[in-house]
Amino acid sequence: MEKYVFKNNKKLRMGYTTGSCAAAAAKAAACMLLTGKAVPEVKLMTPKGIRLDLEVLEAKWTAEEASCAIRKDAGDDPDVTDGLEIYASVRKTEEPGVQIDGGEGVGRVTRPGLEQPVGAAAINKVPRQMIRENVEEICRIFRVPPHMVQDLEHATFSNIEHQSIDFVVHTRTPWLVRFEQAVSKELLLEEEQDEYFVKFNVDGLLRGDYQSRMNGYATGISNGFLSPNDIHRLENMDLIPAEDSGDDYYLNGGYVKLKDAGKFADAKQTAVEQNQPKEEEPKEPEENEEETQEQEPDSENRQRKRIR
Repeated sequence: MEKYVFKNNKKLRMGYTTGSCAAAAAKAAACMLLTGKAVPEVKLMTPKGIRLDLEVLEAKWTAEEASCAIRKDAGDDPDVTDGLEIYASVRKTEEPGVQIDGGEGVGRVTRPGLEQPVGAAAINKVPRQMIRENVEEICRIFRVPPHMVQDLEHATFSNIEHQSIDFVVHTRTPWLVRFEQAVSKELLLEEEQDEYFVKFNVDGLLRGDYQSRMNGYATGISNGFLSPNDIHRLENMDLIPAEDSGDDYYLNGGYVKLKDAGKFADAKQTAVEQNQPKEEEPKEPEENEEETQEQEPDSENRQRKRIR
């Protein structure tokens, strides 16, 4: 590190702390764990805003763990740790968050009164923060959301599902598209590419909660683009036999075109009117009936005369 300061009229070469070495080693190890490739150099920004370009040593990694070392340079400061290799190991765990612990050569807190509780690794607050921030930076570079590395500090019951969907859409999908294009180019002839295509099925990763899935399936059934067996396949359920209508598609018969909505109402009103009984019109009296009605008073008069 070729940076200098003047102290007591002396020009002194600057170095970097053990905490900076540990944070840089943790950053490089996290990168190797996610990529499966060696990292020859790592960049680190110190709390004072100084950028360090550090060589990565003793890099080792597997699918579950990665480790490496950074050689400390104390500059002109008389530090007994000058020239030592500071190691860091990063591995996947089931515990939430970024868990920091000390390895070989790191002491333990034995009495209360320090920043860390009794029994914890004797790592101060600033180095701990540097390690955490640099590991999370690697996750952001590879578009891995914090909850995917078990950091649930900002995860809630209402947003964790959408964070998982966001991970599939913005992290995995770009890589899957590259794989699809490569497979189509390398394995299919030009004339076959018009008929066949490669597509990764990520429906299982994009599935929402139970209620959202059921509402979506109900929409698919009522609109005729999902059959009962289509839903059973998506839910990994046993198929319904074809003779029991497992492969049938249904459509809601109540749906009509918007322009036909008035016609349907008119047709319904006409049918109602046709089903109602017709009222009988009053009949006009016939001529014979009128004569009979006119003669009735004469008969009555005759009867009255006879009585008299």
